[in-house]
Amino acid sequence: MSVLAPQLSDRANLQTIVELCATVFAADGTAFFVLAGSQMQRVHAQGIALEIAASFALNVDVPGRIWASGELLVVQQYPLWSERTIQQAVSVVAGVPVLLSGTAVGVLMVMYRQAVHLTPVQVLQLERLAGLAATSLENGFLRSQQARSQPVSDSRLGMFEAAVVNTNESVLISAVSQPDNGDELSSEVVFVNPAFSRLLGFAKEELVGQTTQVLRGNQAQTDDYQHVRSDLRLGKAVELETMEYHKNGTPLWIQLSIVPIRNDQGQILHRVSWRRDITQRKNHELLEAYRNRILELALGTSPLNETLQMLTGLLERIFAGATAGVFLRVKDRLALQVAPNWRPLVRSLLDGVPIGLGHGTAAYAMLEAVPAVVEVIQDDPRWVNMDRAMLMSGVASSWAVPIMSADGAVLGAIELHFSRHVAPSSAQLEQFENVATLATLVIERSTLMDRLSEQASTDSLTKLPNRFGVERHLESALKTAQQRGSRIAVLQIDLDGFRRINDTLGHEVGDEILRTVTDRWQTILPSKDMLARPGGDEFTLVVGQLEQPSEAEALANEMLKTLSYPLQLRGVELFLSASIGAAVYPDDGTNANLLLRNADTAMNMVKRSGKSAFKRFDPTMNTAAKERLELEVSLRRALERNEFVVRYQPQVNAAQQVVVVEALLYWQHPRDGLLSPGRFLPTAIESGLIVPIGEWILRQACLEVGQWRRDGLNVVLAVNIDVQQLMLPEFSDSVARVLLDTQFDPRALELEVTEGALMNDTELASARLEQLRAKGILTAIDDFGTGYSNLSYLQKLPVNVLKIDRSFVSHLQPNDSGWSLVKLIILLARHVGMGIVAEGVETREQFQALRDLGVDRCQGYYFAKPLVAPDLLGRLRSPRNPTSSVV
Repeated sequence: MSVLAPQLSDRANLQTIVELCATVFAADGTAFFVLAGSQMQRVHAQGIALEIAASFALNVDVPGRIWASGELLVVQQYPLWSERTIQQAVSVVAGVPVLLSGTAVGVLMVMYRQAVHLTPVQVLQLERLAGLAATSLENGFLRSQQARSQPVSDSRLGMFEAAVVNTNESVLISAVSQPDNGDELSSEVVFVNPAFSRLLGFAKEELVGQTTQVLRGNQAQTDDYQHVRSDLRLGKAVELETMEYHKNGTPLWIQLSIVPIRNDQGQILHRVSWRRDITQRKNHELLEAYRNRILELALGTSPLNETLQMLTGLLERIFAGATAGVFLRVKDRLALQVAPNWRPLVRSLLDGVPIGLGHGTAAYAMLEAVPAVVEVIQDDPRWVNMDRAMLMSGVASSWAVPIMSADGAVLGAIELHFSRHVAPSSAQLEQFENVATLATLVIERSTLMDRLSEQASTDSLTKLPNRFGVERHLESALKTAQQRGSRIAVLQIDLDGFRRINDTLGHEVGDEILRTVTDRWQTILPSKDMLARPGGDEFTLVVGQLEQPSEAEALANEMLKTLSYPLQLRGVELFLSASIGAAVYPDDGTNANLLLRNADTAMNMVKRSGKSAFKRFDPTMNTAAKERLELEVSLRRALERNEFVVRYQPQVNAAQQVVVVEALLYWQHPRDGLLSPGRFLPTAIESGLIVPIGEWILRQACLEVGQWRRDGLNVVLAVNIDVQQLMLPEFSDSVARVLLDTQFDPRALELEVTEGALMNDTELASARLEQLRAKGILTAIDDFGTGYSNLSYLQKLPVNVLKIDRSFVSHLQPNDSGWSLVKLIILLARHVGMGIVAEGVETREQFQALRDLGVDRCQGYYFAKPLVAPDLLGRLRSPRNPTSSVV
């Protein structure tokens, strides 16, 4: 309550209470009714309550029904009531009875035009105001007309005391020694009722004549209480929640309401205070507040001990005077985790003791898996041989509860120490066990997170740390290096060609290779260095305490050397190599992300430069990476601005007739001029732009060659596609859409895909090629012979043509191994019904040799370079087509 009028005389005070209701509840109307014979009579009202009839029969409308029931009544939809005595629009009506000696003698009511919901606190405030109204009526009965100008007499005070003796409300009346004194603590106790004695343990005779400070012990006045003193000095009624102490020293949370009583001259002579024990509610609120914060810590990344320390703080607030400690079970002993306020002697005495009788309350609680209370430590068997040391440390009694897991296992225990002899009430023991349940959640969560963290940070195949594990280790290593001023190195390692080996020989062999490589490296690496496998065929090595950066290179060379020895796996001899890039702290980066990124950049440079080597990061590598990024941006713009052009290279048959034209993509760069595919296609593939670019060249070539075919030139169009395009589920449909849009015959389209792309995922590639064949589209394997393909797969792939890689053609000599291999490829292709195309033909001798071997088509500079469409069209229409001269 925030305001109360200085006069507590009957009618004047009732009007003040009505006005106070309007202020406290922000109500649109308030009213007070008293019982007058067989009617309810309106004494005071304001707002919309003025429309209520001045009097009406009992049991009518809200006031009458409240009087009849003697209980709180809230009507949420007042207009639906059939009996309405209020004329204005009212939505919600609420009221409480005013009771004297348990009998309803009046009603206090509030009204609202709009829908509202009264909270439990507001209901309590309304009941308190009704109690003040009852006090006002009682005072009216005690006053006489002749004594209105005199202070309240002792006899009248005695009559008031008599009125509250039998109430269940805890009441204390104090006398104010100075009329303007607002300090409740200096008020002298003149009366307490039996309910007060039951609440705080003091008999009336023990308190009368003392100040109320005795109830607060040594507790200092808080800023909030200073504000209360100011309100009391102004003659206001106040309500607060404060801590007071039972006679036995037990702290209690009290909801305290204080009302000043003035005489007719306005002087404060007495104060009446009501007390209600809210300890259980406050402890519950405290537990809930701490529970949320503790669970927040447990769900986050906070260490277990930090969370448990907050839990001990909660216990020490709930149980005033206690100091708390938490033990965890480690095999058959107690491991003290936190006990911030225990003395060092106590901590050393209890940490590591066996679980069992004689080693303390917690040890016994864990042994029996039940709560244990030792009210007097001295000579208690649960503290045998330890009680004297505990007593010397100021511990007189102790409580403990076990921390139990969901399946009934004992995880640990919580122990409370007191400097006085004290035993818990049933409510306190329940609260203690609730905190132990919270500790269970925290500990089990921490254990689970530790287990998950270990699993999440460990590679299941090699048992090395994974990406998460290496990042966590690197962060820790960086902190150590910063403190010591030392160097560390990060090495990013990628096994060369592992994917091809894995796909060719199977994942089981691939896994065995990874384990074997891990074992070899771990035998040569110092124990201080951490080897990790972030995933796939990638490894990371964190090298600590470097004296010189060159040590990282020496270690990398040792790792490469171990791979130079062949691996014997399942009867197959394999040779491996690796590309290794390094970044050194602090020269090449000062945080984990930058070091990993720079080491990865150096490793990629190794792969682009021929593999099987080591490179340390150099800032110029970032320049190259920046250039690749700029190239990617330019590629996107080139597609938007239509800067790409198509050139065509013919494929001829044995009679040198042009039968196929292969579409090749070039870029007419606005600054750098005409760029060949090798300048930009790798970036297009890495960035994924190859998909829209690939569709563009297919559409453009179909438009041009389709027109040639309609003009009578019967040639087949060959177009290269990337594996990213082929593996798209919708690829065959997108090709069919282009053919439909350009009116191109699918039987005249031959799509070329590299051998390596097909071997990465043979089953999926075969399914995609089958979809193309079902639409009548021809397919070819480009660059055949450069990969690790198993030739037996060829008969499983729905492919029409093999294109022999130029590397076989350039050194083709009769009766050498290359000749024999080409002959073998041709025989194999013939066996499975495929046509043969030879790439890179540059001389007449090569053409004649290939023709003699039975190659169907040849392609190369001997016949023509890639030509723009008009030039090729002119050659196709020339009477001299085909030509045998070098172009």
